[in-house]
Amino acid sequence: MTRIVKFRAEADDDRFAIWDYLSDRAGIKKADEMDALFVAVALRAAEAPDMHRPGRVEGTREAVVTTSYLLIYEASDVELHVLRVLHTARQWPR
Repeated sequence: MTRIVKFRAEADDDRFAIWDYLSDRAGIKKADEMDALFVAVALRAAEAPDMHRPGRVEGTREAVVTTSYLLIYEASDVELHVLRVLHTARQWPR
């Protein structure tokens, strides 16, 4: 069963900050492509949430989106909640 994907407010804030950064440096097309990749990874994780490594916070999982970004989520039988989308250089958790 595929779970419903929900991005928490913090994850949406992360996505916007990443989009803003990339659009300034690499252009809107690249920023849009990266954001679409975040959504695609979340949708794949919703189909098989255990496919990604266990997270550093109990009950979470961490999907490596690219060598630069992690998608941190928790899943139930019905929903997948994306908690954060972070650059790999950032400290998690803090």
